[in-house]
Amino acid sequence: MQTSLETERQAQQRWKLRPRFAHLTAFDELVANEFLAADERRLRQEKKLSAMLRFAANRVPYYGKLFRRINLQKGAARRRSEFSRIPPLTKQTIQENRRAFIPQSLPPDVTAGHPLSTSGTTGQKLLIEHTMSSHEMWDLASQRSRRWFRFDPQGIAAAIRQRPNLPRRPDGSPVPDGETVRIPTWPRVGKYFETGPAIGFAKTNPVERMADWLEQEQPNYFQSDSSVLEHVALALQAHPAMTSMHALIAVSEPLTVVRRARIEKTFGAKISIGYGLNEIGIVANWCPEAGRYHVHDENCIVEIIDQDGNPSKPGSVGRIIVTTLTNFAMPFIRYDTGDVAQVLEGPCPCGRTLPSFGLTLGRRIRIDPLPPGVMALADTLLGTIERLPDELSANLRMYQLHHFQSGNFELRVVVSDSLPPAFFRHIEKVWEGAVASRPIRLQFSTAENLRPIPSDKFFHFTSDLFEATRRSGKMTKPSN
Repeated sequence: MQTSLETERQAQQRWKLRPRFAHLTAFDELVANEFLAADERRLRQEKKLSAMLRFAANRVPYYGKLFRRINLQKGAARRRSEFSRIPPLTKQTIQENRRAFIPQSLPPDVTAGHPLSTSGTTGQKLLIEHTMSSHEMWDLASQRSRRWFRFDPQGIAAAIRQRPNLPRRPDGSPVPDGETVRIPTWPRVGKYFETGPAIGFAKTNPVERMADWLEQEQPNYFQSDSSVLEHVALALQAHPAMTSMHALIAVSEPLTVVRRARIEKTFGAKISIGYGLNEIGIVANWCPEAGRYHVHDENCIVEIIDQDGNPSKPGSVGRIIVTTLTNFAMPFIRYDTGDVAQVLEGPCPCGRTLPSFGLTLGRRIRIDPLPPGVMALADTLLGTIERLPDELSANLRMYQLHHFQSGNFELRVVVSDSLPPAFFRHIEKVWEGAVASRPIRLQFSTAENLRPIPSDKFFHFTSDLFEATRRSGKMTKPSN
């Protein structure tokens, strides 16, 4: 299904700006930017990039030194060949030189914002300085994705998140388990627009309690981590679809195609998912018409490159490299996100001309330490669980596959009541076929909960080697 500039303008009219923002044109400008001609889009990006590069060369110590070393005069890099001479920026380089990325002063028309912390998934947490403009871009992109999915701003928005991402109670304290926090407007977009109420529930509540809470509150929109959406969907799979639910918002973690389909089937609603980084902001959001990510190119530039640093070919996967265009407080140029994604060919069938890319496939650093064949085994088993028929997964609530340094595996599950013997027979049969004659064992264990790692992100696959690599910063080989 294709959309158009006129269609999106009509959809934007459903959103009524609050009186103090009645003069604001930024949201309308975002609508128009979605359908720019290629030449106009390129010129706008070059102008913003040139301004950022000149600023970085003159005000940011790290880039002043780097640009002199690679002979990038005054930071000028209008042509692709010049821009690609800037080496990709790693998180380790930022950690080792953090102060050198902070400018000596900001441009006269730029105001400093509050810092954000990275998750620490792949190592030490990092405090990122931001400007008010980069924060506002986060708000703009959030509303854009809700418009794409045709949210009714007067609906009830629910969220199950970790406490720092939930509103506080009237006395300023965080909401405890078992309690609902209620506010009169939606977070972020409710600052600008007239909206319905929002409710929140802590994700430390048991999965069954989360499911009961949703059925009791009957919201129209539900936002949570991708893993929480899946866990709650498993708890609700034998229940009728929630007729009140219009759309879901997945955050924090990637979704496979099959997990997405199961969640959407259970809730009877489509999932909007974004790709963002605290280092940059919201980078891209899912296209509801075509099933790909559209880049918010007002905020950043995205490249997908191969191991040699060249643009990846259509149909292949490559490293996601992002350059900020709005954050002058700590500019990251050609930042290597550590993630990989698929390169797509041609314009998006939806009609928007924003740049786009395909599925994100997770963190590269989570694959690099593994011996050959381990990830293929993990994918086979996890894919089998994703596709389980309802009669085998009815009591399954959470699952996680762990790889030991010895080379063996353990499937950890959280269940309601118990799993049928046919569940284990089915998994064992798939496993035997996958390992063939290799002496790799799979054991099962049951847990009350599968707590996420300190970053608060849930992973369906974990390994002793990930933690060893995270601690040491070096590749770790498995023992015999």
